[in-house]
Amino acid sequence: MNRKMRMIGKRTGRLLVVMTGCLFFLYIGACGLPVSIQLHCLMLPYSMQREDAEKGIYQGITGCMPLYAYAKEQVEVDGQDLATTYILLEGRDESHEVLQAERNSEETIDENRSESNSDGQMDHENDQLVSNDGDTEKAQGIQVGKNDNTNVEEVVESMENTQSEQDESSDIEEDRENADIDAMASENQKAVMDQLMAAHVGKQPPDLTPYQDFDTLLQTFYVLDSTTYIDNTELNIDKLLNQDLTIAKGSEKPQILIYHTHAQEGYADSVEGDLSTTVVGAGDQLASLLEERGFCVLHDRGIYDTDRDYAYSVAAPALQQILTEHPSIEVIIDLHRDGVGEDTHLVTEYQGQKTAQFMFFNGLSRTRKAGEIPYLVNENRDANLAFSFQMQLKCQQYYPGLARRIYLKGYRYNMQYRARSLLVELGAQTNTLEEVHNAVPLLADVIASVLEGEK
Repeated sequence: MNRKMRMIGKRTGRLLVVMTGCLFFLYIGACGLPVSIQLHCLMLPYSMQREDAEKGIYQGITGCMPLYAYAKEQVEVDGQDLATTYILLEGRDESHEVLQAERNSEETIDENRSESNSDGQMDHENDQLVSNDGDTEKAQGIQVGKNDNTNVEEVVESMENTQSEQDESSDIEEDRENADIDAMASENQKAVMDQLMAAHVGKQPPDLTPYQDFDTLLQTFYVLDSTTYIDNTELNIDKLLNQDLTIAKGSEKPQILIYHTHAQEGYADSVEGDLSTTVVGAGDQLASLLEERGFCVLHDRGIYDTDRDYAYSVAAPALQQILTEHPSIEVIIDLHRDGVGEDTHLVTEYQGQKTAQFMFFNGLSRTRKAGEIPYLVNENRDANLAFSFQMQLKCQQYYPGLARRIYLKGYRYNMQYRARSLLVELGAQTNTLEEVHNAVPLLADVIASVLEGEK
């Protein structure tokens, strides 16, 4: 009787294993795995010892409940290690990415340990070298003391003085090299700006007669966002050109402030974490070129877009603080980078070089839905519009095709603090750094020409 019960129990156990395998097969089939993997999973119970099969099937079923299965089981047949079996079922969870990250992390830890051991060995060898050098110096000092009756302390002091003189000489040489590099960069920038100014000769401003008509003016020079509106009381040639936006040159106090509401906006080949490869680097170049034209420039490299949704609100107090500390500032330039479709490339060509296009941007503090927005009052709106328009005319006069049409949108964008406030979208994420840096001298020339009052 007992023997018969044991036989029934064994047969029942095997039947359960087979049924479980079939159910598992149906489940993974529903998940859309290739047939080859389905057959492998179906045959799994027969390719392993019974205990391992039952364990493997159990882990496979329980592991794939969230639609991502990760069953791992080391199996042996006839005492031989076959392999580690991984079963990965696709679905909506991200557990496979987590598992991959864990494996990558383990590999990285192993690599770091290896490098750490290597570094430790190198440090140990360096310590020995330092120790040996110390012994050599010590032996030399004793020998000098014996031969010349010289005090060892005097030898050490002499060596320290010599080292100090060498360090000082090295610092001086480094300062000279840096000064030479700065002087060379300054000369190059001056040459670039002189060349651009020389190219102005003979280039006449466009005939503005057709643009006395409001619709023609709007369609030629502007893109009006669907959320806002404007009419000929603000947008007319006479009003836009009659604003005197010139400033004096040669001041020792800051006249122009360059900053970036979105400092982390980068380009196609920007390096993550390196601000010099974002719009901030372009701001450094712009500041230097405007200094070359005789203006005193302050470049704020602050980061205000750690939370992009609140970047303008975060930047506002910082701007107010800067303007309080430097009331001499007359011009504010907020340098951005546009965002476009990945198949859009904002590029033109100037003197054989691919050059990123840029766009001026104005906020009108009103929307079609709400009308004038009382908490976004901008008393400098007319002057802001005149500033961007005069820049646009200079672009058309000197560098046709460089500037896109001015974009008009409904809000304020911190442009209320100065009459000469300019928001610039320099290139886009699909532009290269080379294209962007080719554009900056042209942008600097246009800005300087308007501020100088060049006709």
